[in-house]
Amino acid sequence: MNLHAAPIGKRGESRGVQLNVASGVGFAIVEAAGLVLAVLLPSFFNARSTFSFEPDRMALLRMLAVVLAVAGFLAIPIRRPRLTPLRLAVIGWVAVQGIATLASVDVGRSFWGSEERAGGFLTSVAWALLALSLSSVLSDGGVRRLAVAVSLGSVPVTLYALAQEVGWDPVRIAVAPAQPPPAITSTLGNPIFLGGYLAMVIPLTAWLAWSEQRKAAPIALAVMQGVALVATEARGPWLGLAAGGVTAALLIGLATARRRWLVASLAALALGIVLLLAPGLALRSETMDSLRRIPYAGRLVGLWTSTTAAQRLLIWEGAARLVGSDPLRVLLGRGPETLPLAYTRYYPPRLAEYEADGNVRLPDRAHNLAWDTLAESGLLGFAATLALWGVALRIGLQRLGWRRPGEWLVPLLAAGVLGIACAGLAYARGRNTGAIGLGLGLGLWGGAIVGLGASGLRRHGPSSPLSHEQGLIIALLAALAEHFVYLQVVFVTAATGSLFWLCLAMLAAATAIYEEPISRVGSPLTPGPSPASGRGESATTLSPPGRGKGEGRFHSRNRPLAEMPTLARKVRTKQSVLLPTSQTWLPALAGLALFAFAFGLTSSAGLAALPLVAVVWAAQALWVWGLSGRLDVALWGVAALLPVALVLLVTWLADAVAWGSLAGLFLFYLAGLVGLGSVAWLTGPHPSPSSPAPLPQAGEGSRPKPSPLRGEGRVRGDDAPAVGSLSEYLPLSERGRGEGEGLPSPTYLLTLRRAGILAGGLLALFLILRPATADVLHKSGLLIATGGDLPAGIAWVTRASAWNSRSDAFRYSRARLLMFQAGEPGLSQAEVQARWAAGAEALEAGWRAHPRVAAYAGWLAEYHLVWSEEYEPDAHLAAAEGFYRQGLEIFPDNVEWRTRLGDILRRGGQYIPAQTVLMGTLARAPRYYPTYLGLGDLLKEQGETDSAEKTYRQAISVAPWAPETYLGLAEMLATEGRRDEALAVARAALRLAVGHPAQRAVEELIATLEGGDGR
Repeated sequence: MNLHAAPIGKRGESRGVQLNVASGVGFAIVEAAGLVLAVLLPSFFNARSTFSFEPDRMALLRMLAVVLAVAGFLAIPIRRPRLTPLRLAVIGWVAVQGIATLASVDVGRSFWGSEERAGGFLTSVAWALLALSLSSVLSDGGVRRLAVAVSLGSVPVTLYALAQEVGWDPVRIAVAPAQPPPAITSTLGNPIFLGGYLAMVIPLTAWLAWSEQRKAAPIALAVMQGVALVATEARGPWLGLAAGGVTAALLIGLATARRRWLVASLAALALGIVLLLAPGLALRSETMDSLRRIPYAGRLVGLWTSTTAAQRLLIWEGAARLVGSDPLRVLLGRGPETLPLAYTRYYPPRLAEYEADGNVRLPDRAHNLAWDTLAESGLLGFAATLALWGVALRIGLQRLGWRRPGEWLVPLLAAGVLGIACAGLAYARGRNTGAIGLGLGLGLWGGAIVGLGASGLRRHGPSSPLSHEQGLIIALLAALAEHFVYLQVVFVTAATGSLFWLCLAMLAAATAIYEEPISRVGSPLTPGPSPASGRGESATTLSPPGRGKGEGRFHSRNRPLAEMPTLARKVRTKQSVLLPTSQTWLPALAGLALFAFAFGLTSSAGLAALPLVAVVWAAQALWVWGLSGRLDVALWGVAALLPVALVLLVTWLADAVAWGSLAGLFLFYLAGLVGLGSVAWLTGPHPSPSSPAPLPQAGEGSRPKPSPLRGEGRVRGDDAPAVGSLSEYLPLSERGRGEGEGLPSPTYLLTLRRAGILAGGLLALFLILRPATADVLHKSGLLIATGGDLPAGIAWVTRASAWNSRSDAFRYSRARLLMFQAGEPGLSQAEVQARWAAGAEALEAGWRAHPRVAAYAGWLAEYHLVWSEEYEPDAHLAAAEGFYRQGLEIFPDNVEWRTRLGDILRRGGQYIPAQTVLMGTLARAPRYYPTYLGLGDLLKEQGETDSAEKTYRQAISVAPWAPETYLGLAEMLATEGRRDEALAVARAALRLAVGHPAQRAVEELIATLEGGDGR
């Protein structure tokens, strides 16, 4: 069966081009993939995977990219693409990432990405495919649907964050009941990541609330998102949202020619600068001290003197030294995802002073856009990244009516000048090269605001109301501005990065049909009264309901829902309640979001999560009902509860072992994606195969007028009732080419090409699923071992290493399990030695495979230390010392390893070398408390009790939060017979040690001291 589309030649003659049914389904699947990404990725998490959040989402993104590539290439006839500015910017960015990957210090890591983040070149390609495919395929109605889907996908995330804020977290109860609840993280795993995502979604939800006739549901959601964002106490997202608000106010003034909006935005920018600088000028006053104690708002006081700010400055300082250390690497960088490998020689040792547990952690991101891109992809990568934002600004300004080159070049030039000036001021103020990146980023954004404001103030003309399309463009630009400012102090994650590319695609695909609201006649796909008119009339000239056929431009989306085409009518069967007209996509997307959310909750918390899942389902039903005005549409999402029951059943039967990270979810995801796309295509209007739809002929005047905001017109997507159809996606510009232009290749050649694309897609899918499957095996092995079956757990972890041989975490887990197995009773000395040797060999093999990963040195040294303490006293101290010394050659300023090296020398009786090492460590990091403890132990062992006591008390003054410091002093006082003093210090340690690993040692010391008193 073929759908015939007869393109018009240069003189109006018809030339036959046939597109089969797969083409229409492919187009629908491409849009469905974007909708699925918007609703599924933010809500999906799995607390039981090895790395609970980012790698799983990145694997989902990569699988979706494979679907996009295969569906897109199978659906679209092979033709010469038109290189738009967006396509050039995206292709250039991906090309730079590819070149940086080839020149990387670790090509494999740069290509596949790290285990913790799973970024790298593959993720860059996935994001590029997402932007290119959606910006090329999205129709007018598709952009609107995607914006609604982005807002819909935030419902589970927002409600879970609010539940955590009030103290109820079923996952936390199931995973770590003894530990105090942390800051709210929702499904994103980190309060800063959560805040960054919510700050990007809020502008789109606000646009939805402004443009909708039914405002209650989106307004309520926007308020809840704002409350959740405040509850994160994440200052970076707060700063980003403020920047987005200033940007939105400025763009409203530009679009409507209202000078008061321009003046207000520039005044807000000036006020923001003053507020950012004022706390630094008045921090010593008692007023500011009291302001710091205000809930939430107190986080903004003393912003630049906070612990977080000090850590950021140190990280940026090290990144600046890294970037400038090798002139040959300035252009291309070290490669994506390789910052931890290259950062070891530039690690600021004082950064370890801010670690509460004393463990040194290498930052895997620089937490600044400039330093991250310069370190990983060099000047080329930084220029390509800025080009993406520049193209987005250019597209947005053109959509808002600023089409002349000078109108969008002025803000770009102003941004560059002010950015360089702010970078210089930041360095001059702090004498810290790391501050240059922050000054440059904020200066670029501030310069763009000042340039746009100055241009708008010089432009004169009558004011005009804000149209719905302009509102959406402003919301998208505000979200992008928020993301840009947010990235000056944080880094890209799976959720925020994917939302950035979705906004970029929507910005490029948006046309001028949004003059009408979304809701009318109870449908989220139909127009309604325009807020701009204030009279309940549509903002466009439409025929009133009831006019005859052919009178006015009243599309099928304006017909009552009872008259809309449905899948049931398509197959000539009785209409079913479970297939409600054209509203199928909205509750289906709600079901996807609910399933992703319920998957993470029920796979870890079980029955404890069901109340929260029910609350989320009810909220989604209310949101869909409030948006569409149809109760049956909202209740249709009840089908989403069936997968929840399936997840619970599998969890109970397999004890969350077989049901791992993505293995089970992928089948559901692929089925849902194909099903959503197929239902969408089937419910859409199509030309009948027996009677092809007539195409507009030249001179008939039936061709739609090109949009004033785009270069070419598109077939209107208003009459597509579901996700889309072939008639919606096939532009007239592609149907009206002359002979030799845009014609597909011969059938057999096209078939071969598409077969090759499909085979390549399946291969890529297999390669993506390999690490996801390995993660399932690894976490399952750890769960089995925790349950007491160590041999089976070791077998599962070994199998995981075979599936993903690059994983360092899998090797470390296998070595630790072998170490635990060696401690089982009933083993002979030879069996114990064999297990210890196997664990050491696994770690040494990993280090040989990845010599740049300095963590292996610490793992091996710790492994031999435990071996010495448990089974062969002092037999392996020399090996541990050797591994620490080898590690310090790679990571010279690792003060944790230097402290432990001093402890090993002390245990070996080498007091003078030990004291030299410890004193040298204190010179590097004067407030690193574990070094004081090691020095106190050394002095106590040498009999210098006064110096030892002084050193222990100095450790307490440096780290009053650490129970180990009090424990060290209490033990020394106890050995001197000062029982009362020791008991008081030990009790102070116990108050800090609840849930801490040192709690048991403190309790034993207190029991010993109290036993001496007869109690």
